[in-house]
Amino acid sequence: MIYIAGGSFDGRDIAPFYLDETEVTVAAFREWERASSWTGCGVSDEALRGDVPVEVVWDRVEAYCEWRGARVPTEWEWEWAARGREEARKFPWGSEDPSCAHAIVEFGCGTDEPWPVGSRPAGDSRDGLKDMAGNADEWTSGVGEDGNEIGVLRGGSYRSGAELIVFTQTSSRFPVPSGEALGGIRCARSR
Repeated sequence: MIYIAGGSFDGRDIAPFYLDETEVTVAAFREWERASSWTGCGVSDEALRGDVPVEVVWDRVEAYCEWRGARVPTEWEWEWAARGREEARKFPWGSEDPSCAHAIVEFGCGTDEPWPVGSRPAGDSRDGLKDMAGNADEWTSGVGEDGNEIGVLRGGSYRSGAELIVFTQTSSRFPVPSGEALGGIRCARSR
């Protein structure tokens, strides 16, 4: 995990926290499946390589992070880290438009699948976080209109083609009802 200094942006105070350097891989998630009571998540049976980011529904994300003694990051913690904190970057790497030089986008940079985590170091955030844009949408914890916790996807995925590239911006958010979408995992821990 990487330490992220706290600060303030957009009227929100962010306490210092730790965030996984990379998205959780299929291999790491399979380890949790074997050690936990969760079964039938589908990942163990997939023909995915172990070094690519896992994509699961919301309740698996919370359970996985809890198993690690961590939690799902809030969407504002995620954004603070992706923006390079007070630098307020448009993308984790800066202001250059997304391309396969920085992120796994455009349908897997032509492969139509995710890549091993950390494959694009030119796209790392200020703090060295990898794949904050592209590869897998990432689940964060948000608050819905009714005041209840909801999952919010951030960062875009390998499926982000030209018309969806806007989702790789650090400020883009996609709230979705629990269980209705797949996303990647990046756990957080309070300081």
